[in-house]
Amino acid sequence: MREAADAAQALDVLRTFRPRMILMDVQLPGTDGLALTRRLKADPATRDTLIVGVTACAANGDAERVLAAGCDAYVAKPIDLHALLSLVASRLRP
Repeated sequence: MREAADAAQALDVLRTFRPRMILMDVQLPGTDGLALTRRLKADPATRDTLIVGVTACAANGDAERVLAAGCDAYVAKPIDLHALLSLVASRLRP
């Protein structure tokens, strides 16, 4: 597992580490998580990485906006741990 506080740190981590899944905070400082998701999905080296958009802003249309940016799933805060673990298990099964 790796962590990054912003998009620049995430890109630095991804130079040497290829996760199967990223939990992407939609509201990253600087470049937001949706812009970073679009960039990762456009890059052949990272396009197959599963990205789960995570946000505290759970308003109408947010799920659609997150998925339209390229996230493979959407989770609203506060996070239901059991639901998140179920999502992770279902997406990472071989």
